[in-house]
Amino acid sequence: MRKTKLILVIGGSGSGKSAYAEDLVRRAGLPHVFYLADMICTDGEAKEKIRVHVERRAGYGWETIERPRDVGGISLQTPREETALLLEDLPNLLANEMFGTPQQSGEEAAKKILRDLKALSQQASLVVIVTGDLLRDGIRYDADTEAYLAALGALHRALAQEAAAVTEVVFGIPVRWKEDNNG
Repeated sequence: MRKTKLILVIGGSGSGKSAYAEDLVRRAGLPHVFYLADMICTDGEAKEKIRVHVERRAGYGWETIERPRDVGGISLQTPREETALLLEDLPNLLANEMFGTPQQSGEEAAKKILRDLKALSQQASLVVIVTGDLLRDGIRYDADTEAYLAALGALHRALAQEAAAVTEVVFGIPVRWKEDNNG
């Protein structure tokens, strides 16, 4: 059995990371594609962002799963070798896990997400995770936000270690930091 190919795509807001990740999945040509959407629509800005993403994917024939937390409980029920999963996006999932009900520490939430992603990855031959680069501003935040950023950094490091490829999208240009051409 082939190992799941994990690809981590990171970028700032508006960088083109989502379109790049969607293109990666589309080009893989797998017959079963699941788009795991974890954003909770709380305001007009979130609603607009969701609309843009849905519009861009229109016509792809992908199945959207809206699940803001507990993604490890998802059952894809398709042949693993024919299945791709795109998670959009890791910072939302972490915030949902940390600050939802019940609340969890950053470390607990990060460990849970890694367990959940491992369970999900056993159901797909390709997993693409979109994440945001929220760690470069150098600003000191309140304790909860600092814990969130530390947990996100820990998730990035753990996933990058396991990933076959890590790509940062800057101004729509993919910069490949890690690439395994054997997978």
